[in-house]
Amino acid sequence: MTSNSVLITLVVFLALSSTMSFFYWMIVQPVLVRKYVYRMFALRDDLRWALIEGKLDKSDKHVHTLEHIIGAIIANASEVSLSHFLLFCVKTRNIKTPKEIESYQRDAPELVKELNHSAMDISFTIMLINSPLLVSFSVSWAVFVAVYKSSIKAPMQKAKEFFDSRSDNVHVFISEMPVPVSAQA
Repeated sequence: MTSNSVLITLVVFLALSSTMSFFYWMIVQPVLVRKYVYRMFALRDDLRWALIEGKLDKSDKHVHTLEHIIGAIIANASEVSLSHFLLFCVKTRNIKTPKEIESYQRDAPELVKELNHSAMDISFTIMLINSPLLVSFSVSWAVFVAVYKSSIKAPMQKAKEFFDSRSDNVHVFISEMPVPVSAQA
């Protein structure tokens, strides 16, 4: 490739990445976040129906804690990202787990634990959807693969053939390896 074609490829790549990123952040991301917020509303409804049907005790502090957690996730769904979560983990890595959390994990009714687990799964999905670096990298990689699919395919096929041809000889190779001196004693 000449330097001119490399420059053109780079400009096209950046233009496509920018367009895809804009499309994601203006159209796809809000729809996906809304989808998972509605799932959180459904979890909250399940919790409230369990209270109405008498499956859970209204005075149980674990139920109120879960309802507060779900409400906080709903309220912050458009703002929280994976980087926020990782920053929180780094800041709180040396803090001992409060007794209330240990009590919650140990004493909460099974239905509350299941709903809490579902809420954490949904909140983690929302964090991934809201993570700009992850999305930008994924979009850039998708565009790169789409543009260079044919030039990537040939080396990948050669690598597959190389490893396939040697897979039958793996046991021979391992048996021929020298034994370290420390393992012989």
